[in-house]
Amino acid sequence: MYLNRLKYEEKCSFLELAKCISEVDGNTSSEEILVIQQYIKEVGFHQNWEILSKSLDEILESFNKSSFLVKKIILFEILILVHSDNEFCEREEKVIRRLTDSFSIPQEDYDQLVDITNNLVLNLKQVNGILF
Repeated sequence: MYLNRLKYEEKCSFLELAKCISEVDGNTSSEEILVIQQYIKEVGFHQNWEILSKSLDEILESFNKSSFLVKKIILFEILILVHSDNEFCEREEKVIRRLTDSFSIPQEDYDQLVDITNNLVLNLKQVNGILF
């Protein structure tokens, strides 16, 4: 939704983060794969673009110089990803907590983004149910 605001390097790191988080529970769901494919399209990369596998620490470090707005956008988009399959496991939650800590996201902002994301994912599923 807002990934066009990221610089090229941030887009690459974001996609690496999305891949990392989708694999953290040992099962990348079909919903998560679709969301990542949408992210690749949104950032303007070719669908066959290969997402590198980096450690979470390396990925988080790559955002050290990013603006606070970019960090909140990344958190929001990642929350959409982890909620896309209706399963928010403990491992995903731990990674999200590391992300929010690394980005210094206030708890109030995090809570608001979680509420918005839950509502957004629910609304999109309802629309998909009507359309398809």
